[in-house]
Amino acid sequence: MSFAAIIFDFDGVIADSEVRANRSLSESLTAIGMPATYEDCLRDYYGHNWQETARRIEARFGRPLPAVRTAEQYSTTVAAG
Repeated sequence: MSFAAIIFDFDGVIADSEVRANRSLSESLTAIGMPATYEDCLRDYYGHNWQETARRIEARFGRPLPAVRTAEQYSTTVAAG
């Protein structure tokens, strides 16, 4: 198999990952006692990097998130229970 080109879509132009990411975030936050709907997450966190999103979450709930370094680790940690 050969390829003429490989396209890397890091900014969501071809595939919008924000919808899936915000669904996962709402489920993860709710699972750790920080209830947030999908609509809440879209409104409050859409388009922000993980550092800003984490800052906003902590400000909203008045407590820190579990100690993880990235959004991927956060989702994995919460999913693992």
